[in-house]
Amino acid sequence: MATVKIKLRPSSVEGKAGVIFYQITHNRKTQHITTRLRVQPFDWNADKEKLEPSAPNRSMIQNCIDCDVAWLQNLTSNLATCRMNYWVNDIISRYKSPQNHILVLDYMRIQIEQLRTANRLGTAKNYEKTMCFFGSCRRRHTRFALVSWARQYQCSRFASSDVPRRRPDKQSSYGRL
Repeated sequence: MATVKIKLRPSSVEGKAGVIFYQITHNRKTQHITTRLRVQPFDWNADKEKLEPSAPNRSMIQNCIDCDVAWLQNLTSNLATCRMNYWVNDIISRYKSPQNHILVLDYMRIQIEQLRTANRLGTAKNYEKTMCFFGSCRRRHTRFALVSWARQYQCSRFASSDVPRRRPDKQSSYGRL
């Protein structure tokens, strides 16, 4: 069974945020998957492989990490149950493969379900309207490679230390995804 460790590669420039990467080891072979998540070294707990409680945007970044690790562990357990020999490269290629991404409309259905359970009915209704539009335009065969891209973009956008933060008193004129 492969092991997945979460590590922080510190920046070579002092004061800049480092990059989180996943170290995958199987049969004494090790490879890395670099993410777009950036964290300051003082916000990272290397022993626990988690963010410190005081880190900015902690819940969102940690959620991205947890989702990626769960996905990697799911891939490795699937490969192990198939009883076939596999290598670290197989895990990484499956992780990066666009075939493993879910369809747009399936992803939106999951989001709508979660919004309804959170009693956010207005947002769920807006998502349903958008889903109907996608369904009529795309014929349900659009791959949602955007799922991992959007998650990484969202995490990197908020985790990056050089991205200016919007002041809470200002209203955004842009819609949400």
